[in-house]
Amino acid sequence: MLKPAEAHINSLFEKRGHNDANSTTLASTLDKDIETVFNSNEKFVFELLQNADDSGMPGVPLEVQFIIRGNTLIFSHNGKHFDYDDVESICDNAQQKSLEKKREIDKTGYKGIGFKSIFVITDCVHILSHEYSFRFDRNFAKWQQHSVTEPDGCYPWQIIPIWTPPVKLPLTFAAILDPAKVNFALKIRDGINIRAALDCILHNPKVILFLRRVQKI
Repeated sequence: MLKPAEAHINSLFEKRGHNDANSTTLASTLDKDIETVFNSNEKFVFELLQNADDSGMPGVPLEVQFIIRGNTLIFSHNGKHFDYDDVESICDNAQQKSLEKKREIDKTGYKGIGFKSIFVITDCVHILSHEYSFRFDRNFAKWQQHSVTEPDGCYPWQIIPIWTPPVKLPLTFAAILDPAKVNFALKIRDGINIRAALDCILHNPKVILFLRRVQKI
């Protein structure tokens, strides 16, 4: 019998992983939204920091970490782990969730599409948080099977989670990820200077002052 987290991810995969007119339209919409809203490589840094800031827990100093290993970027924090609602939100274009978050005055962010900014610089991200271990992957085999006969982007891959147990993570990820933390492991596209993107945001005092709970980066 599957554990609840795996069953949840598999359910979302089945629900969203259809190749039809609706999925093609949604895929096109997501691509255009990401291209329009996040038109520079460094914006994803701010969005990750913002989401981490919102995950802070009372009485726990919030720390975030960036680790670069070749073309791999690991972002982790010791805030609240993913729960059912968090997974539902990150696997959606988050229209309703976005409105709900906007009404929460203790939250820094409100744009549900914020997390999608990472897809400007990566085609694959693994998320490891407590019982949840899954990825979003443009090059997943099922999507590629239709690449010849179907229009490009017929699957909205940015919101279709793929269950990926920790034992199947690439060794470059597994050696770094801390299961006690919330982890995002990104494979950076060729030609992107990830250090420059980090410096652009982290050396901006306005960004640091904007954070409410992050104590250490």
